[in-house]
Amino acid sequence: RPIGQKMIKHGLPSWLAATVVITVLALIVFGMLGVTILLLTPVPQTLMNYSINFENTMDQATELLTRLGFENVELSNFFDQINFNSVVSLAWELVDKMSSVGGLIAIVGVAAFFITIDTTITSGRVAIINKRHANIGRAMSDFERRVRSYWVVSTLFGLIVAVIDGFALQVMGVPLAWTWAYWAFVTNYIPNIGFVIGVIPPMLMAQLDQGWQAMVWVLVLYSIINVAIQTFIQPKFTGDVVGLSPTVTFISLALWTVVVGILGSILAVPLTLFFKAL
Repeated sequence: RPIGQKMIKHGLPSWLAATVVITVLALIVFGMLGVTILLLTPVPQTLMNYSINFENTMDQATELLTRLGFENVELSNFFDQINFNSVVSLAWELVDKMSSVGGLIAIVGVAAFFITIDTTITSGRVAIINKRHANIGRAMSDFERRVRSYWVVSTLFGLIVAVIDGFALQVMGVPLAWTWAYWAFVTNYIPNIGFVIGVIPPMLMAQLDQGWQAMVWVLVLYSIINVAIQTFIQPKFTGDVVGLSPTVTFISLALWTVVVGILGSILAVPLTLFFKAL
């Protein structure tokens, strides 16, 4: 939207601004989809090389838990259900789903087209709202600014974290280093618990490839890199632009995940900001 606004402000026709915005949006959406498919496709094939290591790891985990006194029927059944073929099948299913979202992308494209057309006449409608309902106008403008700033801050810090994680994993020799870096970028949009979701796959990959020492090193590196950036630096910027404390952010994450589902974990902050504006 800022692209279209600046074009109109400089005297360019609204239809041209709308066309440019739709084109940029299409490039971003299809670019992200292409990168996702490109990075996820090698995952199942790579996992196929670690069938023996996977079975050994599961046996070691079962033996360790038994030694610690956790042996019971439920635990045994749980580990029996986790077999190598089911993990590979899950990975292939994920790739297939990402490869067959053309219908969803088409709906998003059509919706984006009409939304973009609407933004070319937004200024007139905003003027009417500000004249008749000034409080609502100010609240919605503030909501729009905060949400846009939140996405920008989250994206920038996600890119920083992903690049550092990618180089760290590559230096360690962890397979699919940039796939896990991209996963860290995606999970950065999930407040508070994104780090935990992002670190598990590279830890497991390091365990299968190099053993438990490498898995521990991945956890240590992620803790130093991601926790330092996402826990101490990013919340400062996020708090300044959205005006939500970490406690409120965490509560909103739990609430909207229950209400909306998995998408609520990503939209928790924008949804909370919307109701705060209301």
